[in-house]
Amino acid sequence: MKKRSSDPVSLYRSNEDVKTAELIFAELIRLYRQSDPVHGAESAHHKDGLANTALFEAQHLVDLLVGWAVDHKSKGHRNHVMSRKSEDFSWDTHGHELTNFGWSDDVDVDHDVNSAEEVRAMLARLLDYGVISSEFGKNLAEDLSALNHGEVRWLMQPTKTGSKKSSGYTIPKTRLDILRWIYSRNWSHGDIGKNMAQVGEALGVAPDHVREWEKSYLPQILGKESVRAQLKEAKRLSSAVLCHGTINHIHLEYTNYISRTTCKKNTLNKWLTNNNHLDEYKQICQEIRHLNNYDLGSSLVLYHLDIDELILLHRAALQGKI
Repeated sequence: MKKRSSDPVSLYRSNEDVKTAELIFAELIRLYRQSDPVHGAESAHHKDGLANTALFEAQHLVDLLVGWAVDHKSKGHRNHVMSRKSEDFSWDTHGHELTNFGWSDDVDVDHDVNSAEEVRAMLARLLDYGVISSEFGKNLAEDLSALNHGEVRWLMQPTKTGSKKSSGYTIPKTRLDILRWIYSRNWSHGDIGKNMAQVGEALGVAPDHVREWEKSYLPQILGKESVRAQLKEAKRLSSAVLCHGTINHIHLEYTNYISRTTCKKNTLNKWLTNNNHLDEYKQICQEIRHLNNYDLGSSLVLYHLDIDELILLHRAALQGKI
């Protein structure tokens, strides 16, 4: 890959971008309606061309409105590696977005800051969100097309593990997803222990064996930091469910109280104070505000993890059927 010339970095977000985005959004809605099968054969006319246009415009919309987020995550990932994953590193800065780094900048196979592993990890994280910039998408498409012609480009070279006993990727990833499921379902006291026991029984191992995945097995293979971050995300989803559940319960109690009383002037704050709920309510509201700033997209993916499918996948991987 060639090194790109270094240009001055400028941060630009203009009203023109917003206006263009509004036009694209309107066009996408038009295409959505025009291609609807409910209209019969008429709506199938030029459907492939409409699909091409919709995909192109959608990518344009992403680049316009979400490009800054892609830059922040991708360049932040690189900066994190360059900092040697220092404890002083911060994700909450404009610096990552302003870093002048693209797909083909400063690539050196022997330099672990820009190793194929790091670039793949960054792209995998972006694709996990379901969003990727047009620049990354085009380069990735070329690398995938090259595989169909028997050429394995730099980015697609498998990592040499140096161990004949390597368990690959599917087994550790499935085990991590199982742990994510366990922690994201901790909705009442003791749920983690019950979930550990349920998984252990299904896999034919003791719960302590499942706990050992988190302590040593997964950190050694997938990286301590990555494992910790993904399990933290699962725990936060559990906290969000608990907080919203508690708030909904308090609101229901208040609504029932108002429906029973003749005094309709009793405000929520006054009712909370009289029932010793005010401090708890404020604390939970603050936690919900904090959680709402978290990664909702990934949390929704977590929420839809299917433990039965994960266990079947784990068994198949152990038997070498994947």
